Amino acid sequence: MYPARELSGRFHALVSHYLFEPCFARVGVGHDKGGVESRGKGIRLQHLTPVPRGDSLAQLSQALLHDIEKLRQSKKDRAGKPVAEKIKEEQRYLHSLPPYPFDPSRLLPISINRKSTAIIEGTEYSLPSEWACLEAMAYVGVEEIRIVCQGITVIYEKKKQAGRQIRYVHYLREFAKKPQAVRQLSPELMSELGEPFQRFWNLLEKSHGGINAARIMAKVLRAILDSSLEEVSQAVKDILDADRTGLLGRMDIIDQSAPLTIPVPDELAEYVIEKATAADYDFLLRGGDHE
Repeated sequence: MYPARELSGRFHALVSHYLFEPCFARVGVGHDKGGVESRGKGIRLQHLTPVPRGDSLAQLSQALLHDIEKLRQSKKDRAGKPVAEKIKEEQRYLHSLPPYPFDPSRLLPISINRKSTAIIEGTEYSLPSEWACLEAMAYVGVEEIRIVCQGITVIYEKKKQAGRQIRYVHYLREFAKKPQAVRQLSPELMSELGEPFQRFWNLLEKSHGGINAARIMAKVLRAILDSSLEEVSQAVKDILDADRTGLLGRMDIIDQSAPLTIPVPDELAEYVIEKATAADYDFLLRGGDHE
């Protein structure tokens, strides 16, 4: 008598999802699964020889399923009955599938460090800066990795070799505070943000220089955090479409976080606070009259 098989975690989840009883071949008895191996060999010779090529595993899988379905529609049994009709008859005796397919991804709890990155299977992935020092769940698939935290999902293409995958859009909060960092990493950041921000940055840099351009762009990034990427993108597009070169004077369109007026109590409304200029201080430093 052979001992009971111990199912792996994901295979046990597969069994529970589709409610079937797993049946295994006996240890050391090869002919128990001869039919399965024969069918696999047939598919390999008919559809996978020579070895197919494609951009992704999903593309190859879809092509294989299409070829098998095409063969199924034309194939007949020894009595001349189409195989497709026989399968249709058998489907009446099968249980209905669950409303959603099984996710074969491997579940992996992860800890996000203070730099808002996490290492999964040897590769370091950047994550939104507000996730720093939090716990998250990674769903590791064949071609992609999904990282879920606080109800938000970040998807990465799975890399075959260890390395780093950094998305600078995950650090907009930090860029909004450090214009110099915006200037240093502008090629990567604008590439990720795409249009119209790339064109906007090029115009800013040309008309106002790198330092002032970075300061303005930092305000734009702050506006994205305070509202949304779609709203700010439309505001920037409106500026560019209107061909306005005086962009420094139009930042009120984008910077919605700073109020134009500050409400004060009625008893203070009649007071006027005089504002000094830099020239006033220069005059005083040269020993001018203090009146």
